[in-house]
Amino acid sequence: MKTRMLMALMMVGPVWASDPLDKPAVNAIDQPPAPPGSEVMMFQLDADLHGRPVIGQATNVSQSPGYDSQPKFSADGQRLYFTHYQNQQMDIHQYDVSSGQRSAYLLTSESEYSPTPIPGTELLSVVQVDSQGDQYLVLLDPTAKQGDQAKRYSDIKQVGYFNWTTGRNLWLFKLADQGGDLYWLNEQKQPRLVTRHVGRSFITNAAQDTLYFVDKKTMPWRIRSISAAHPEVRDVMALPVGVEDFTLDANDRFWAGRGHTLFVSDDQQRWYIAHEFDLPGLGHISRVTTDPQLRYLSVVFAEQPDNE
Repeated sequence: MKTRMLMALMMVGPVWASDPLDKPAVNAIDQPPAPPGSEVMMFQLDADLHGRPVIGQATNVSQSPGYDSQPKFSADGQRLYFTHYQNQQMDIHQYDVSSGQRSAYLLTSESEYSPTPIPGTELLSVVQVDSQGDQYLVLLDPTAKQGDQAKRYSDIKQVGYFNWTTGRNLWLFKLADQGGDLYWLNEQKQPRLVTRHVGRSFITNAAQDTLYFVDKKTMPWRIRSISAAHPEVRDVMALPVGVEDFTLDANDRFWAGRGHTLFVSDDQQRWYIAHEFDLPGLGHISRVTTDPQLRYLSVVFAEQPDNE
């Protein structure tokens, strides 16, 4: 594993389209080919004497060939949820940070994607694909009685990605002819179209009152924000060229990955190289997320026989 001092990112290099790793199923009946393999890794997250991030010891959370992606930590940082592919189906798995044990969160007859905790509850929300291939937002509760463990939240279908802000405000990426559109549902579940042609990253701040998303109508793509309290779209900063996925940590730092390189922005104006990975059998970065307590960083890498 190689590290470098932080240095300014030059906005150059090839432009990659949306990573194929995180495409929701379009038609479950057709049983499409298995998605490309990927691994969910977790790293200790520390800081040097100047407060700059230091990437520490690595743990392979998924430890299985095939697709594993879309990691998201629980509010207490004790569990890491992710999407796991097996036997032509996607299920949500969880990794216990303290014990190092991995298990299925809730096994259903349908495929689930994008595990996301709901603020202020113990529930997990997911995108679920029904028998017709339609995609809905569903709440999962393994402790509920049989038949009540998976409940559809709304009748809006072809949901790709989503996230919550306080007050049960829901923000949805709805599949469209070209990419996806951003919709806002308030607590009364009344939908409102916010903007079109957005990316798949739906990220909230530590207070969980603001949503950050990618505007793909510009070049380079830009991070923008919106909240229920101030429902106008605000510009934040440009993403590195070709990058669609990012996250925001509890210290208001943005993180993103491209190739084997991890970038960070501590001022929400410029990107810096935080780390260069050199891990056997693991290639390009797609997803990045941090736990709320800033102890861990989770990164999704493509599986490959040899590093480039």
